Amino acid sequence: EQMGEIPVSGETVLDETLLDNLREIAGDGFDAMIGQLFKLYRDNAPAAFETLKTAVASEKADQAQTAAHALKSMSLTIGEKAVGEGCQRLENSAKMQQTDDVAEIFAEIAKNFDVLNKYLETEVFDEADENTAIAV
Repeated sequence: EQMGEIPVSGETVLDETLLDNLREIAGDGFDAMIGQLFKLYRDNAPAAFETLKTAVASEKADQAQTAAHALKSMSLTIGEKAVGEGCQRLENSAKMQQTDDVAEIFAEIAKNFDVLNKYLETEVFDEADENTAIAV
């Protein structure tokens, strides 16, 4: 079963092209590989998000830039475009010390991050065993 796309802010959350490329490269090992990537994201991204939230709230541009970079990398690794691209924009704004833009961009990231996490919990991870990713 292929993973579906869910629209967020007029875009799809997961990049089907990236997932198809990973599927082609990994072959029979795709399900295990992508399941592990999703699990790593679920285990690590919330802390990165909280670090970013704190940095934005305290208007610490250098910390916001670093935290956005970390969350961007995690998000794009699993093919998640909305959070990943938002983090890139936030990272650039923080680098330029544009704190008004940073807060606005963070609000968008937060909305998309919430949608992604709900998607992972309801569509990717088996409810019977939270540590097992279903076939994507």
